[in-house]
Amino acid sequence: MTKRMNNTIDKYVGQKIREFRDVKNLDLEVLAEKTGINPKTLQNAENGLQGLDMTDLANLSHVLKVPVDDFFKAIPAMNNGSAEFKDDYDDAGRMVELFVKIENPAVRHDLVSLIRSLGRSLPS
Repeated sequence: MTKRMNNTIDKYVGQKIREFRDVKNLDLEVLAEKTGINPKTLQNAENGLQGLDMTDLANLSHVLKVPVDDFFKAIPAMNNGSAEFKDDYDDAGRMVELFVKIENPAVRHDLVSLIRSLGRSLPS
């Protein structure tokens, strides 16, 4: 996936976070406190400047009382509507859904570490 696509995903997910936060009438600082996410990190995510990891999305899902895949639903068609690109979104949503079902915090931590490691090994 190219850098441009990742930024588009981050922006979309950030918009959804802000939308869900507004519906719940939560200040950014309150949501940050309830989720354990640094307020600046959350602000950057809402502005599409920074992506969040699966743990953060799981915590947001829990606090905002929305399914995790709602952060990814209806992502605007990109990459000329490529089915392959849409499959990436679907896979990301399924990954997050499965991730939140992992009850062992050590396993979740190891999985996040593995994904970060794999991401660093990819060409940018």
